[in-house]
This record gives sequence, C-alpha cells and structure tokens, in this order.
Amino acid sequence: MSRALSSRRRVSTLVLLGLDNFEARRIATSGGFEWIVEGGIGTSLSKPRITWHSLLPSKELGRRLFAGATENRELAEKEFFEELKRTPGQCGWFSFRNVNASAPTMGLTAAAYVWGEAKSVCTGTKQQVSGMAYLWPSLLPFLRERLFATDNVIA
Repeated sequence: MSRALSSRRRVSTLVLLGLDNFEARRIATSGGFEWIVEGGIGTSLSKPRITWHSLLPSKELGRRLFAGATENRELAEKEFFEELKRTPGQCGWFSFRNVNASAPTMGLTAAAYVWGEAKSVCTGTKQQVSGMAYLWPSLLPFLRERLFATDNVIA
C-alpha cells in the first residue's frame, strides 16, 4: 500500500435519508454506510405519524425494524389525498393552477427530528434510537427510545 493511501485519515460516512416505504429502508440498512439517520411520514390523515431512526447499518436490524408488508403506495396515496380533500376547509390540501400539494409540515417536522439525531451523531453521541411522533393534536408527546441497552456505540 502506498504511503499516501496509508496515511489518509478515514472519513466516517453518515447518511441522512427520507424514505417513503419499508422496502427502501431495509435496503438502506445494508448499503455500506457507517451510520444511518432516517425519517419518514405515514399516510394517515386521521393519525399523521412520523418516524425516525439513528442506527448502525445491519441487514438483520433492518429486517426487524422494517418488517411491515409492502403496501400498495398508489392506493395509500389516493386514500390519503381523498381524506385531505374531505376535511373541513381541505386542511393540508392546496391547489393552484393545476398543481396540488399536501401536508408539507409533516415532511418538515420529520426532517427536524432527523437533523436533531444527526447533530447528536456528529457531536459524538451515537445512540441507536427509534423515534415516533403524531403531529396533531400538538399536545401529544413524541417517543424516543434506545434500541439496545448499551448507552453509546463507539464506531
């Protein structure tokens, strides 16, 4: 091995992901990254939920955490958008010049939790955690728990 290659400092790979289904999350856990922070949103307007994870990559852990059946995404999206349109005032639904949008605050809130976990990882606190929050009513607290009994993971 050349001296230049052997003297290079190894750079840690942290990946931040926003994925929309369990299959993509399972694939990401075996993608060769050193640490993963991911978050996603659900499709239920009656229980608008976001989830996030901060973890070491592991195919086994990915299978366990994201064991949900692959849903029919088109059907879920259709039901979600139809439910948005039926709410009083079509809360969360916006149409302008044939462009439709919905519930952008869900994605922004999920991203905030992901960035919070990323900050912890970058400052040296590498805890494998799983988090979940319902977005409204806003009085419901979020849940964040360690995945394993060990406090910190040393990479």
